[in-house]
Amino acid sequence: MKTIYLVVGLVVIVVAGVLAYIFAGGLLSGGGGGTSGACTPNVSYVLVAYNNQYFFENDTNYKHPNPTLYAKVGDCIQIKIIDNENVIHNFVINQLNVQSSDVSAVGQATTITFKVNQPGTYKWLCSYHTDTMNGQLVVSS
Repeated sequence: MKTIYLVVGLVVIVVAGVLAYIFAGGLLSGGGGGTSGACTPNVSYVLVAYNNQYFFENDTNYKHPNPTLYAKVGDCIQIKIIDNENVIHNFVINQLNVQSSDVSAVGQATTITFKVNQPGTYKWLCSYHTDTMNGQLVVSS
């Protein structure tokens, strides 16, 4: 009987440790060079989803799809996506563990804020339309 209590106690300790690690930032903080969450944005982009592509908000004629985004190491980036076609979209940078909420109706918007900690070129995409909605975030030192 003591063995069962010992095993159950060890399992509880391990699970508590894993949860503490996750919520303290070990997995949710973006171990690939970025951190999601609270920072004051100093770089902002607004992307509009149209015809299963992203465009800068001021590209009202939709001539320049899936623009390259730029930032520097240490920047806090805010990206707002706006749906303009009643189709589900999101914004994801897998290498930085960044993912926005979904939007799925004309005018619906969501915003994600994250900090970049390492230089590099990171692929961004919509996880629903990976072939047509993707681009790059270039982070310089």
